[in-house]
Order: sequence, then C-alpha cells, then structure tokens
Amino acid sequence: MEHDASFGAWLAARRRVLRLQRKELAGRVGCAVVTLQKIETDERRPSRQIAERLAEQLAIPPDERAIFIRVARGEVPVDRLSLPKPSTAAPSNVPRPTNALAGRTRELAEIQAVLARPEVRLLTLTGAPGVGKTRLALAVAAELAGMFADGVFFVALAPMSDPELVLPAIAQALDVATSGPQPLVERLGRYLRLRQIVLLLDNFEHVLPAAPLLARLLAAAPQLRVLVTSRVALELSGEHRFTVLPLDVPPAAAPAQRALVAADAQVRYAAIDLFVQRARAVAPSFKLTDANLHAVAEICRRLDGLPLAIELAAARGALFTPPELLAQLDDQLAFLSSRARDLPARHLTLRHAIDWSYSLLAPAEQLLFRRLSVFMGGCTIAAAQAVCNDDGAVGRVVIDAIATLEASSLLQRHEDADGRSRFGMLATIRDYTLSQLVASGEAAAMRRRHAAHYLALAEAAEREWDRPDEWSWLHRLVSERDNLRAALRWAIETRDAALALRLNAALFSFWSTCSALPEARGWIEAALALPRPSDAPDLQAAEAKVLNVAGYVAAELGDHAQAYACFERGLAQYRALGDISRVAWSMRGCAFVHMLRNEYAEAEQLLDESLRSCRSIGDEWGAAWSLYAQAFLRLAQGDLALARPALEAALVPLRQQGIMFGVLRTLLALGHTLLEQGALAGAAERFREGLTLSQASPLLTFITIGLDGLAMVAAASARPLRAARLWGAAEALREATDERRWHVFQPNYDRAITTARSQLAGPDWTIAWAAGRALTAAQAVTEALEEHQVPLGSDQPSPLAGGNLI
Repeated sequence: MEHDASFGAWLAARRRVLRLQRKELAGRVGCAVVTLQKIETDERRPSRQIAERLAEQLAIPPDERAIFIRVARGEVPVDRLSLPKPSTAAPSNVPRPTNALAGRTRELAEIQAVLARPEVRLLTLTGAPGVGKTRLALAVAAELAGMFADGVFFVALAPMSDPELVLPAIAQALDVATSGPQPLVERLGRYLRLRQIVLLLDNFEHVLPAAPLLARLLAAAPQLRVLVTSRVALELSGEHRFTVLPLDVPPAAAPAQRALVAADAQVRYAAIDLFVQRARAVAPSFKLTDANLHAVAEICRRLDGLPLAIELAAARGALFTPPELLAQLDDQLAFLSSRARDLPARHLTLRHAIDWSYSLLAPAEQLLFRRLSVFMGGCTIAAAQAVCNDDGAVGRVVIDAIATLEASSLLQRHEDADGRSRFGMLATIRDYTLSQLVASGEAAAMRRRHAAHYLALAEAAEREWDRPDEWSWLHRLVSERDNLRAALRWAIETRDAALALRLNAALFSFWSTCSALPEARGWIEAALALPRPSDAPDLQAAEAKVLNVAGYVAAELGDHAQAYACFERGLAQYRALGDISRVAWSMRGCAFVHMLRNEYAEAEQLLDESLRSCRSIGDEWGAAWSLYAQAFLRLAQGDLALARPALEAALVPLRQQGIMFGVLRTLLALGHTLLEQGALAGAAERFREGLTLSQASPLLTFITIGLDGLAMVAAASARPLRAARLWGAAEALREATDERRWHVFQPNYDRAITTARSQLAGPDWTIAWAAGRALTAAQAVTEALEEHQVPLGSDQPSPLAGGNLI
C-alpha cells in the first residue's frame, strides 16, 4: 500500500489486518454498515465522533489518535499515518526455535495460503516421524502471530497418552480453568466463541480418540482455526490435510551426480542446505566443496531427506568428515536393516540415525540418555542429577553429558516460567531411549527414583504454601505437571499407598490453585482405594490429610454430602492421632460445608472451637485461618457491622503469617464491604492494594475481583466510561477462569451496573465495554491502578450504598 492511498483504503486495510468484518466494525463504532462502506470507498468522511470510535476499535496507539482523527476528517494527508501492519500485541505461547528453518520456504507459503481460505478451519500436517512437522508448524504459527486478534497458542500433546487430558491441556494453554459447573468442552467452546484464535496442537497421533472433542470446539467457535501435527489424519469432517514431505535430495543417477557442483547444490537441494547449516553450527570452518559434495549428497539420500536424521548426522560434523560420516552410516544402516525388516523405510532411517548417534556417545552419556526417558515433558538439570545419578555411575559428568546430548540434537532446551533451563526429547527419540531403558532392566528402578524425586519436590512446595515464595513454587510445579502425573500414575500402578497418599496430600494447593479439581479427584479416589496396613501411624496421618483434601475438592465441585463425609473421617482420624492442629483444620472444613448449606449456627460453633484449639497450642497459622473463616461467615450472613471488624482483625495475623492467598481474599472482601457501607476512598484503597498484590499471583481470580471492585468505585464516583472498561476487562478474564463472582457481592454489582448504564448512552457503553474486553490482564491492571482518584469526599456515602449483601 503506497502512502498516497486514500484514507478509505487505509481504513479497509487496517480492518483486514485486524481480521474484522465490516459488519462487526460498524457495530462496534455504532454506525450503519453502508456508512462504513462509503467511508472505505471515500464516498464520505466520518464524523468526529465516529472517527474517535474508529481509533478506539482499530487499536490506534493513544499518541497517534489525534493525527488519525485529523486524517479521517480530511484535515491532513493519509501519509501521516503508519502503514497498516499486523499487530504484534496478540498473546502467544508459541516456542521460538533457536535454529532457522531450512528448506521449507515453499511449504511455508503453501500452508499460509491454505489457512487463508475462509473454509479452512482445521488443517492437519501429516508425515513420517522426523520429517519436521512440528518445526514447520511452529514457523507457520510465528507467521500467523499478530494476524489473529486473540492470539496463537501452542499445545504439546506428546507428553500425554490419555485423550481425556487433551481438553485440560488446551485450557491450560489458554489460561482457562479446567474445573467448573459445566463440562470443559462447553466452557472452552463458550470461551472461544467470539475470539479469533489459532490453536497449534502438536503430536495428535497420541490422542486420536479426542478428535471428536476438537470437532465440537470448532462447531462452537466459528472464528477458531486449528493447526494440527500428526502422523495420521484425524478423519474429521471439514479437515484439510497437508502432507509434509522429506526435503529435496539430489538424484542418485550417476549422470546427475557428475553434473552436480557445490556452487549450486546448497541452493537447489534443501536437504544439503540443512546439512551444511547444522554442520557449521558445530564446526564453523566446515565448507561444502566439490570434493565432499558426493558424500554429503549421499548422506542426505540415505537419510531420505528427513530433517531430524540429517540434523543428527550433521551434529557429528565436529568429529567426522563427510566421507567418514557416510562410512559410519553405511555400517549402521546394514545392521538396522537386518534387525528390523518389518518397519517402513523411513522408520528404518530414523531409527538408524538415533541408534547410530546413541552408539557414538560415551558410556556415561548413553546411561544418562536412556535414563532421561523416564521424564515426561522434560526436566531440569537438578532433576536429572537427582533421578539419574542414583548409583554414582553418571558421576559429575551429568552437566557435560546433557550439553553433549543437546549439542547432538538429542535433547532440546527451553526455559520454564521461572527462567530455569529444561531439557526434553522429541517424542520419537524418547520412544527409542525408553526402549533402551527397558532393555537395560533399569526402568522400574528409574521410575521409582523419578516418583520419589517428585514427591520430595511436591512436599517441598507444600511447605512453602502461605509463605512469600509460594507463587514461585507454584510456577515450578506447573512446569512439572506431566512429571507429577507420571509419579502419581506409578504410585497407583504399583499400589504404593504411602507414595500415592503423600503425593496427593502435598499437591492439594497446587491442584486447587490451578483449577484442576476434577483431575485431582480422580487421583485422590484412586489413592484412597489402595490397600494399606492399619498399624502405620505415618500412613494414617497421610490418609487423614488426603481425606481433608478430598473434602475440599468435593465441596468446590458441589458434592456437599461427599465433602462432609470426608471431613468427618479426617476429623476422626486426626483425633485418634491426637493432632490438635489438624483437628482444627478438619473442623474448618466441616464449617465450610455448613456455610455452603446456609447452616450458619453449626458453622459458627465449629469455627469458634477451631480457633480455641489453635490458640491453646500456639498454632498462629491455624488461628489466622480460623479468623479468616469467621470473617467470611459474617459476610455470608450479611452482617456488615460484624463483617468489617472481623475482616480487619483477620487481616493482621494473615499478614504476619505471610498467608498471601488469605490476605488477597480479605483485602478484596474488605473493599466490597467498605463500598457497601459508602466508604469509597477506603474501598478503593483496599481494591488497589489487592490488585497490586495479585500481579505476583499466577491466578486471574484476584485480578478479576479487583477490577470489578474498582469498576464499582468508578460507577459510584459518576465515571461510567471507566467503570464499563474495567467491567469489560473483568468479564473477559473471568471467562478464562470460569469463575463466578462471590455470591455475597452479586447484588452490589447488579446495582452498580444499573446505575452506571443509566449515566451513559447505549453505544458509548457498548464501545467502552468492548474496549475493556480487548485489554490483556496486565493492561487492565495498569489502567485500573493509574486512574484511582475518587472525586467524592473521603469516605462520603456512595449513591450505591444500601441494600443487603445477599
């Protein structure tokens, strides 16, 4: 698009970049479709009001909006505007490979062209193992980033074999809660329904029975696009397929070989180009010459042009010349051909490449390589040292061995959320190393070591709950989710009751925080069903703890009867063990169920007894939680006069004990209580503090509550536009968590909405709300905290004050 283009053409181009239909944009700015059409065809100019709304909906940066409006009004030429280009602000979790994509320019363009067709919403990249489906798909996703307003998201399916985990994995990538009142497929469909999102689902062949669920998501979300990599097609209606072929290799015919020269071979044949690039990565002085060209070309041919196999071969370029590599390849190919004649040719080649690379490793490196297959979803160096070095055989060479494996393309490195290096294998390579581990007779021992390590990790994290480092530990456990599942699976498979109970007990805060309660319930029930001796006190304590965990999980999932039964069993066992602190915990659990049933007298009695018990033994942590529960009981009862001092009293020990979860909930509850009493300045202060603290939490829950609260303060302060934006942002984030507002504050919200909407024209309200929905969590928090002044006098009665909490 040239700078001398008209404003109408610029506007149409910008709309297309944002993937907005003309009808949709017209609705957002509050004009007729024909009006917008005339603006885009330069038959008319927009009014100043429409121009301002266009600037908002087209995501024009604030510092450029004045110029945009003047251009739209015809006051200055269109070349004052930046050329429309794809937004780079859309969210994405797509990994960025460290190596450039080689030899796939044509395929990249073809796939983008296919995805650009409106009827193509599901595209599956199929091909042989090692052909580079994932790498090509990542490159496509990188090109698409910014073209879809709501982002491009990567979901790794290789670590899982259970199709039931596919939807939770998608939900995790989208930051959507996995537990809620409705089936997850329906909640994901509702979340995706109005969003322009691309999902990249990698290695779907492991979980093919989940394909119908993917069809349901596509049916529910008309703007959703799905890109899949799989060794086989999904066989779904509407599925489009793209076969990823091996890279081009030189012909084997003698005349063609003689005519081939190094000067143009790398340009003409992608396989040779890839080999040269990867060989130079390990041996910078490597050059493709007429003398070594024949050996390089033959290597690429013998490896069938498979990128993974070529990379593995080229990684040895620091040790061998191309003719030496070819000789090594010849020996190994003959061996594999004689041992595995029933495998397809490409599988033979790939197996050869891995086996050959494995045989070139030092014994200690081979030992570590096969032992690393016990990890699911990768591991840190510390985990590798703890699990794989049980007998000292690996010794101090773990770090050096991992470096060798990574340099040989046998391991891939990436960073987790806390910046820790993690190392993982491609699924095909892990299959190979796992078979080596089984053949070595070490598999059971390694899985046992693996489970013990992750039990220790989970219990270490549990000790940090309600302490300053709890969020950091939570991020760490999220990175290890697949390994934790593997440890749980091993405990259940081997009927190790102690391991299963201790691991489930330690993970309670993790499962609940990550909204994975349905999955947690399955693990807990399996653990409780395992046979165990009755005369083991440690095991009885673990069982009692898991019963309390089961109670909270059942309560959150709405099974009040099961919850109360679990709490009562846990209470009885803790009493038998004489653990007063845990008895008080069980009492709080029983009280929680009574509160959910509106049985307030019973709840109050139990909480009073819990508080007395904690104080009698100096359990300040338990006492803080008991005070917290009592304060929320007052809120549930609708007693503001008692709720406010109770919340303020609970806040002191919660801060002292570093119980950030309780601090956040109490601050936000205090904000609502003060708002209900008409104390706007105090309410705003509490909401701001809670919102500030919530930024360190991996949860969106507290952010949505804080945004709701400050929106209500804005509404009470006669600032309806600000209120609408913040409410819109909170609504979008709440959809991701599938959480409802605290029921005791719902009437406050309803009244505030009614008041604010009455102060603003319909189109303005709709535009402000939509603009808020478009904000990211970080943007919404920044906006909420920047504009916090309450224009009313300090703690003057609010026009929204009054009424009951429930």
